[in-house]
Amino acid sequence: MRREGTMKKKAIGLGIVLVFFASCSLGPRAKPETNFEETRVYRNFEKAKIWSASVDAVRQTDFSINIQETESGIIDARKETQWSDRKVVTLMNVFVVEENGGVKVKCLVAMPGIEVDIEECRLYARLFFEKLNAALGI
Repeated sequence: MRREGTMKKKAIGLGIVLVFFASCSLGPRAKPETNFEETRVYRNFEKAKIWSASVDAVRQTDFSINIQETESGIIDARKETQWSDRKVVTLMNVFVVEENGGVKVKCLVAMPGIEVDIEECRLYARLFFEKLNAALGI
C-alpha cells in the first residue's frame, strides 16, 4: 500500500516535469518569452545539505511546495498572484542532482498563459538562488 503511494507521487512528479518541458519547447514564438532557467553547480557541499537549503529557499520566496521528491531531486512549487484583473499562477521547478563531483541546482520559473517580460521570471529565480546561497553561507 505504501509503495503504491510512492509510485503515484513519482508518476505525478514526472508528469509535471514532462508537461513543463513540453511547454518550454523551442521554435518561433508569437508571444514574449515567459520561462526562465538558471543553473548553478555547488562544490564542497553534500547533496543533503543543498536539498534542505533548496526546500527552505523555495519556501522563503513565498511559493507553496506541491511535490518534494528527495530521491529524484525534484521540487515543484507554485505561487498565485493578482496580475491586472486576473489571478496568475507562477510555477517554480527546482532540480537538485549530483553531477561531476558537485551538486547541480537548476531553477525553472514560468508564468504560463500571460504575456510578461521574462524579467519577472528571472527575478524569482534570482531570489531563489540568493536565499539558497545565504542558507549555505556563501
